[in-house]
Parts: sequence; structure tokens; C-alpha cells
Amino acid sequence: MTAGGLMHTTTKQRVEWIDAAKALSILMVTMLHVGQLALAADINVWRVYELNAFLAPIRMPLFFAASGVFAGSALRKSWSDLLRHKVALYLWLFVIWTIVRWLFSAFLIRNPDNPTEGTELSEIGWAILMPTTGLWFLWCLALFFVLAKVLQPFDKRVVAGVAVVVSIVSLYFANGPAGEDGGVLANLAHRNALSYFVFFYAAAMFPKSITGLGSLPIRYSIVAALLAFCSCFGMSVFAAGLIATVFRFGASIFGVALLFIIARVLDSFDRPSKLLRYLGLNTLPIYVAQVPLIALYVAIVAELGAGRLGSLANALVPLGVLIVVPVSLQVRRILIVARAGFMYRLPWANRATVTGFSKSA
Repeated sequence: MTAGGLMHTTTKQRVEWIDAAKALSILMVTMLHVGQLALAADINVWRVYELNAFLAPIRMPLFFAASGVFAGSALRKSWSDLLRHKVALYLWLFVIWTIVRWLFSAFLIRNPDNPTEGTELSEIGWAILMPTTGLWFLWCLALFFVLAKVLQPFDKRVVAGVAVVVSIVSLYFANGPAGEDGGVLANLAHRNALSYFVFFYAAAMFPKSITGLGSLPIRYSIVAALLAFCSCFGMSVFAAGLIATVFRFGASIFGVALLFIIARVLDSFDRPSKLLRYLGLNTLPIYVAQVPLIALYVAIVAELGAGRLGSLANALVPLGVLIVVPVSLQVRRILIVARAGFMYRLPWANRATVTGFSKSA
């Protein structure tokens, strides 16, 4: 499999249907961002907004769980190797694409969902401590690798249990006064780091709990996971307070399991499997470039009269996903040809390593 003239290799140890699950997660993330920017631009995509809200308990937990499954090899290496390669890569990508996004918003097209982005140069410096854009995912990955390495000497079952409690508590307070309005959970990256670390850590420490889903009877496991997810999601809607948060966390667990099983099913079909595996091996190039491209797409469709389409405008969201995903990959190809591959790799890394960050991301 090639991209931008560069070969991707897949080891025998790699469970390829997990790459398909990563593909599902990046497609959901892209749909979220297209929907958010379209809604902020006064385009009627409320049906998609409701769908994105329904997928919220699954979307990022799936992304981090799939990333965690492949993180074990990096965590087994020395501190020096982990920091110089894995952690440095995510921080570098975070910094370079934060600058790109700032310049894009400042001089080309404003992000309608974050109109203050690109107004103050200090935003770039503050981003390291308090990320305010969708690039928070890279910031969290760097933090998660460091934290998982620090916690290696401790009983991983105890750490996972504590991480579950931290996740539930952070989800609870993020929906209260300390979440959006102020306090330690006011920042998106901070509260998401507390909420989602458990999914990365559990997958990294107990990868067989996920790869083992590949041996379950498909029909019964899909039905069981779907019923459990819907039950937990329903209770999270009708319950209140901490009880609702506990059920929301349960919905995340069963929803992630359901999507992994669905990915396993899709991976059994030849053409879908090739496409999904390719996307799963290239999630980060899609992730880093998508918001500026979505802002451009939304600006174009708004100028063409999308605001007058009524509920039909909802169709612009999946159309946007179909456009933005391949264009993001094409942007990488162009930048590599233009000798700007450093935007996808560490400056001191071998040029041949500019791939889809596929080994453990």
C-alpha cells in the first residue's frame, strides 16, 4: 500500500481490522467537524448535529482505544527513545499545524466555529499549555504516552480502575459549572485528557481485551453490544447527575466494543477492507489538515446558497466528508513533493518515515 510514493508495511503482529476501526473513528471525527463548522455558519444541519451528539460517547474513545492497542511496543522502549521519537513527533505535529491553522485563520478564512482563532499571535504560545483547537488530540497523545510510561511500575489493574474513576468524575464536572464556564476543566484539552486517558491506557495495557473481540461470534456479539450501548445511552439521557455520567461511560465502553466488532465485519469484505485499512493507517494526515479544508468547504457552500436549502443542507455534511478526507491526503502528497515533508515527520527523521504514522498512532 502506498501513499505519496511511500510504502506502508504491515507486520504480522498487527491486527488489521483495528485499522478499520481507526478509519471509522476518523470518519466520525470529520463528520463532527464538518457539522460543527456548517452549523456555526448558519447552515441548517441540525439532523447531523443530533447524530453527532448520539455518537459522542463513542467517537474519541474509539480513536484513543485504537491508538492504545498499538502503543505497547513504544512504551516498552527506553525513556530516551520514547521521548525522542513518539512524544517529540506528536508535539512537533501539534506545534507546526497550530501555526498553519493560525496563519490560515488570520490571513485566509476564519473558522466559523472558533472565530477568535488567528486574532492574537500569543495563541500559538499558549497552545502548548492550553490547546483551544481540534489539534488537542495530538497534545493528548503526547501526554498519554508519557503518563502511561510513568505509571508502568504500578499495578496496571489498579491504575486502570483509578483512570475509570477519573474519567467519570471529569465527565460529570465537565457538564457542570466547572466545565464550560471556568475552573480546571474549562479547557477542552484538559478535560478530554482526563476523560479519555482510560481508553488509551486500558487498550495499551490490556490489548487482548480488544483483539479478543475478533474471536467472538459476530452476530451475537453485535446484538449484545448494541443493546448494551442503547440501554446505557438511554439511561444517560433520562437519568441525572452522577448516575447519568456513569451510564454515559458505560455507553462509551459498549459503543467502542460495538464499533470494533463492526470494523471486523467490514474488514472481511475485500474492497471496503482495503479502503478502511488505508484510512486507518493515515488518520493523522487527515486529522491535522481537515479543519482549514472544512472551513474552506463551508465558505464555498455558504456562498453558493447552502443556507437556503433547509433540511436538505444536512446532505452537505457527508458530501464534505467525502471531499475533505481525500483532499487532506492529497495535501500531504503535495507537501512531500514540495519538500515540506517535515510537516508530517520530525525534522531530524529519515525522509522515508513520512507515512501515515501507522505503527502506533
